[in-house]
Amino acid sequence: MEQKHHIGVLLLREELEKMLSAAGITRRFDVQWRPKHDSKIEGKVEDRKYDTMITIYSEDIGTAMDTLRHELVDYIISDAIKPYLKAINALLSVIGEVAYQRKEQGVESLLRLLDGKMKR
Repeated sequence: MEQKHHIGVLLLREELEKMLSAAGITRRFDVQWRPKHDSKIEGKVEDRKYDTMITIYSEDIGTAMDTLRHELVDYIISDAIKPYLKAINALLSVIGEVAYQRKEQGVESLLRLLDGKMKR
């Protein structure tokens, strides 16, 4: 069983290298295969300090290969849209702050209005 797992890891690493080369990706990636029958996910990708680790939880090697391909493509797309997400989040933060300031000004205005009516 352990030899089968070792061969599976070698096949996954070989496939990963082929895909990285074909895509022209120079960042270091690694893959580990941790078959789990009770996992809610088939795989995940984690950026680490010096590389990116793809962890595969699929139980059989065929599904593991499909999961590897899925996770790498997902990573490439997610990485491409990161600058847009950062810009959108920054914009939402600014809009949220402006909205909060306007609300606070409105509250203060209403309080002054109510206070003026109560003094009459």
